[in-house]
Amino acid sequence: MSPRPKNSSEWVKEAVRYYKAECYTECLEACEEAIQLNPDCARAYHGKGLALTQRGRYEDALVAYQKVFQLLPENAQLGVALRKQLQVDITELLELLYMSGDYGRAGKAYRKAIKVDNQYESLYIDKTKELIDKARKLSTPETRDLALYAYRNVLHFNPNPNNDLIATSEIEAFKREEEAKIRKFEREEEAKARFDNIGGSIIHIPDSTNGRNRRVRRGS
Repeated sequence: MSPRPKNSSEWVKEAVRYYKAECYTECLEACEEAIQLNPDCARAYHGKGLALTQRGRYEDALVAYQKVFQLLPENAQLGVALRKQLQVDITELLELLYMSGDYGRAGKAYRKAIKVDNQYESLYIDKTKELIDKARKLSTPETRDLALYAYRNVLHFNPNPNNDLIATSEIEAFKREEEAKIRKFEREEEAKARFDNIGGSIIHIPDSTNGRNRRVRRGS
């Protein structure tokens, strides 16, 4: 059994070993030990972010990465190298969230990443354009329902897209059609409920005159 690490650097090395072995829970615990001993250990927060990403805790990972940016020196060699790696790791995290199809969650992550480093704003715009293009391609009579769903994804991902990306009139047209669809569904549900209530108040009794059942409302 190996001796227990004595300082934050040793705990970081332990975390690296766990990460390479794909033992992400143990890696996270080792990073937390390092942070307890040295709250300013940027590498420990970086390892924590990596482990949290692998466990699907993307928002928590972004918080850890944000802490790394705060701790990194601007010009020191370690700071420059780790900053570059961190940018790669955040980009991969954002792509994982985007590809999951949970566009509301992904959009929030992109906006949080922009606060960490504004270089992610261009990525956010590119992804918004991608979703808009998908919605427009589906805007045909045959695939209108899919188009509505796609426009909904646009607004989940980016609630306030720039006019350079999509005209306000296009968004408003989608919202009107979406509201009309909801109202139509509600009317259909109300009509169905009324029909079910009427059907429940009717009974069938034999009719001796022609051998068929007669439908009679209860209570009549």
